Amino acid sequence: MLVHAGCTPIKNIGLRFIPEKLTALREKHGWSQYDLALAIDCSQSNVYCWESGKSKPGIWHFNSLVQVFGCRQEDLAQRIEAPHRQPSAPR
Repeated sequence: MLVHAGCTPIKNIGLRFIPEKLTALREKHGWSQYDLALAIDCSQSNVYCWESGKSKPGIWHFNSLVQVFGCRQEDLAQRIEAPHRQPSAPR
């Protein structure tokens, strides 16, 4: 998985990015990939890579997407449940 240097992957905050949700929101707003890139200060190739699943936005760009669309994090990603750990046997 590619992320920008210095960016925290969103999986570290319990979210799994869903590329199709980004495409749907962008198209709903009538924006091109270039329009979205300008709105969140990144390159059009970043938006292309996110939508195609070749990379995922870091937390900064993810939060910018949430802001520009005026949506919730769950509108772009799915919550990841923490794996349940088995209690360790007493020693």
